[in-house]
Amino acid sequence: MPVPSPIDDLDIASQRQKRWTPRVRTGCYTCRTRRIKCDEAQPTCKRCRIRGLKCDYPLRPQHRPQEKLSLSVPQPPEWAFAEALRYYLTVILQPRTGETPKISPEEHMKNYRPDMHISRQESIPSFVMLVINTHITHISQSNSVRKVPGSWPAINHLWRLFFDYMAKAIQHLNRCIAAKFPPRYNLFRIVDLLSIELDMIDSTFWQAHCRGFLALVEVYGGVDAVIKSAENPSPVLALQHGLINNTASPVDDQISEFDNFKEEEILRIYCDMYFRVFPCPSCLFLAIVRITRLRVLAATLGSAPELLSVAKQISDEVYEFMPDRWTETYKLPSDPKIYTFARVFKATTILYALLSLPQTLAQPFSRTEFTNGRDPRLHYRDVLATAIKKASIVQFGMAGMCWPLAVLGVSFYDGTPDEQAGVISWLKGLEKLPTVASGPVTLQQMLPEFWASGKCGWEDCFYKLSQVAA
Repeated sequence: MPVPSPIDDLDIASQRQKRWTPRVRTGCYTCRTRRIKCDEAQPTCKRCRIRGLKCDYPLRPQHRPQEKLSLSVPQPPEWAFAEALRYYLTVILQPRTGETPKISPEEHMKNYRPDMHISRQESIPSFVMLVINTHITHISQSNSVRKVPGSWPAINHLWRLFFDYMAKAIQHLNRCIAAKFPPRYNLFRIVDLLSIELDMIDSTFWQAHCRGFLALVEVYGGVDAVIKSAENPSPVLALQHGLINNTASPVDDQISEFDNFKEEEILRIYCDMYFRVFPCPSCLFLAIVRITRLRVLAATLGSAPELLSVAKQISDEVYEFMPDRWTETYKLPSDPKIYTFARVFKATTILYALLSLPQTLAQPFSRTEFTNGRDPRLHYRDVLATAIKKASIVQFGMAGMCWPLAVLGVSFYDGTPDEQAGVISWLKGLEKLPTVASGPVTLQQMLPEFWASGKCGWEDCFYKLSQVAA
């Protein structure tokens, strides 16, 4: 509650003032910052309409503009947390227009592992940072503005508050590591920062957070010890993003710390996954990791006979996978349309091998007996495009389709302008989804440059370690 200021004994009739309350509490934010009365007309108030100003109103879904975070007056330390908690409870947890009411956390846990983005409130700096990031996302999406600092001056104050709390979250994490807090707690704090950096356009700090995460996992005794140190959800779920982002990078710019992970450990991590984050069958996910490792080995060893034998083994396992018989150790949603995702990722895995491996090692993935003499790349490109079209109408949406679209985009290096425009259209649609990070925006920048270059190699497109996982 706001604390009233003392009443001046010499002027008892003077009006009481609230210490932490701005003088103007009603109207659009544009009028509030100018300290003038607003008639609160929607969608544009009279004063902004007369002066030709952009009426910054409303700024929050289902909320009046006076509830907007404001830095126009000093705020007590607890103010930002109270505002973040109120926004979390009244906006983030509420269903959006047209959505069905969200189920209880208990019911949610029966079907999936909970999402890592905003799931815990153990650290006030991390919680406030995550909520402000979500608030900025909501504002940007509702006003069709790309979520980058400075893109809309009206929310610059939110960006300043966001970066302030990001710095506080990093300081808090460093103090906790130095104080030898439990592994589970410290790893979750890195996950908080990692989820933010994956969401930031053109950020490269996610790589540092990922490497720091892996270093702590090793310090804490490895994957098995970390999983046992925390009840579900496990913090190691964040590693699937790093493994996928390694695919979109040259062989000399990988997060090499993943090399220390055994395949059994990767499967154990991945099989505890949250389904909506990356709906890829676990056996295909492991094949993707193997193909990436094969690319790195081929860069130093060439097309050695041993590597060709490994390529054949991976190819056999991928082709033996039957999408309509997909099963996992975790519970899959009951909707039979989820098998569409299995078809998407089987085609994506094969196409990734054809595009990224040297020709000799890619040969086992051609399977010309199934392609009727066509170029295997063109065949599986068509298969993947058709599968993504079907996935776009599935209840779970396109949220997990960013990496398949990255592979499809590279395969269209000789595609028609309409085909390439179709990929960009899908990516623009992905960009608007609330659960998707910066991957679609990154691909909208990289793919057109690659197509215009006239080149056709995988690393001609992904010439640096890129965030395309989500």
